[in-house]
Amino acid sequence: MVILSFFLFLSPPPHLLNSSSFLINKFVSKDGKNVDYTKLKTSGEFDKLKLEVSKLPYIILSELSTEQQKAFFINVFNILTIHAVASQPKLPHSIQFVIKKLDPRIHFTLVWGCKSSPALNVYHSANLDTSLAQAAQKFCEKEVCMYTEVNEIWLPGFFKWYLKDFGKQDIDVIKSTLPYLSKEKQERAHFLLITLDKVGNVAIKYAPYEWLLNACNL
Repeated sequence: MVILSFFLFLSPPPHLLNSSSFLINKFVSKDGKNVDYTKLKTSGEFDKLKLEVSKLPYIILSELSTEQQKAFFINVFNILTIHAVASQPKLPHSIQFVIKKLDPRIHFTLVWGCKSSPALNVYHSANLDTSLAQAAQKFCEKEVCMYTEVNEIWLPGFFKWYLKDFGKQDIDVIKSTLPYLSKEKQERAHFLLITLDKVGNVAIKYAPYEWLLNACNL
């Protein structure tokens, strides 16, 4: 007779966050944009991470607060993306649990394993709102471009895919980024939006998404 022993977790296992933080510090570039997958998959720490990932099915998601759920899904998405690139497993999936209220800032935290992905980080429920705002600011300040000299606004490509998460039309997407832009970019944006409203000769463009693997050598 085989006896299966397991625990149900009322919160994400702390070792998972610790392993994730360690991996980011050791195998992710300082700007959070690239991963040394070669070193990662041959390290003992990756084996520890795989062990922690195996505990994910035993977390009782219904017992988590909204902030804990957001942090959990962001971290798990990023962890499993790294896990998939490094080991290419066939992972089970489920849509049984969803976050009921959309927070568009989550788009600035999800790493797809490619060059256009946001910076990689580990998120904690205790300070999640601040961390999401910082992630949005870091991404938008770098990737959202306002060119007043040629009357062009350039947005990251994924905004076009998930436009309905930010509003109904392109101008809603632009306005949603304003709180996360520097004062200089905000002024440029306001000038272009006024020009767009009164004259209409402002082009809104979406940058091509760079799917090249975000690998690096550290």
